[in-house]
Amino acid sequence: MLGTRKWRDGLVRELNEGSEVAETARGRMEYRAEGAAPFVLCVHGGPGGYDQGKLVAEAVFADFGTIAVSRPGYLRTPLATGRTFEEQADALAALLDALGIDRVAVYGASAGGPPSIHFAERHPDRIVALLLTCAVTTVYPVHVPVWARAMIFSDTGSRLQTWLFERFPRATLKTLLAQSSTFDAAEKEAEADRIMNDPVRFAFARALQHSLAPYGVRRAGLENDLEQFARIEGPLPLEKVQCPTLICHGRRDGDVGYEHAETAHRLIPDSRLHTLEQGGHIVWFSAGAEEMYRVQREFLRERFGS
Repeated sequence: MLGTRKWRDGLVRELNEGSEVAETARGRMEYRAEGAAPFVLCVHGGPGGYDQGKLVAEAVFADFGTIAVSRPGYLRTPLATGRTFEEQADALAALLDALGIDRVAVYGASAGGPPSIHFAERHPDRIVALLLTCAVTTVYPVHVPVWARAMIFSDTGSRLQTWLFERFPRATLKTLLAQSSTFDAAEKEAEADRIMNDPVRFAFARALQHSLAPYGVRRAGLENDLEQFARIEGPLPLEKVQCPTLICHGRRDGDVGYEHAETAHRLIPDSRLHTLEQGGHIVWFSAGAEEMYRVQREFLRERFGS
C-alpha cells in the first residue's frame, strides 16, 4: 500500500510539472502547448490525459504547434468543466479563448472522437480540419467486468500493469492485442514479435502504457466517458461537420469497430477514409502506422496551406 502511494505521488508530481492549468469561462482545463501556430488540438481517448495527447503529438505532429489537453475528469481538469461530450466541446473552445487562439485543427482519438465531432459541429468557425483516429462516432456498447474494475481500474492495478509491461513486455503486448484487436492467436504472436523488434513502435507502446497510470487521477474521466457512451443512441451529428475531415481506422479494431469509420465517412460531407488493413485499435504501433502519419501530415499541410 505504502509503495503504491509513493509510486502514485511520484507520477502525479511529474505529470503536474509537465502541464499548465488554464482558467476558462467553462472551468479549469489542463493542457500542454508546444510550438507555434498553426496548432493541432489533441483530444485523448480513455483512460488518458494530456500526456497521452502529447505522446501522439510527438509521434505525428512534430512539424506543427500542438495543444494536448486533459478532458474533464482526467488528471487536473475537474469533471465540472464538462460532463457531456457537448459540454466538453464547449470547454475546448473556452480553452482556445483563454489562450488567445482563433482556429485549430482538431485531432480526436478513440473516446476523444465524440467531443471533437461536437466541437466541429458547434464551433465551425474555430476549426480548420478534423482528424479522427479509431474514434467513436456512433452507438458504442461498453461492458466492464467487475473483476476489471477491481483489478485494473485502480492505482494498484495500474501499477501492476506497468510492472508487468517492464518485466514481461511480449506477454503484456499479447494481452493488449487480445483486448484491442480481432487477431487470432497466431496473428497476435506475429504482431507482438513485430512490435518487440521495432524500437520506435515498442517505445510508443511502452509510453502508452505509462499514460494509463496512475489510474486514480483518471478514474472520474473514464467513468464519465462510460456514462456518456450509454447516452449515444445513433450516429453523432456527423452530417453537420462541414470542415474537411480525415478518418483513420484499423480494419482489425476490436474495441471501436471499423463500422465507426464507415459511418463517419458516409455521413461527413467532406471526408476521406484511410484504412490500416492490419491495424487494431492502437493504430500507432500497428503495421502501416508510418504511412498513416504521412497521410495525416500531408492532410494538415493542405489545410493549413504550408
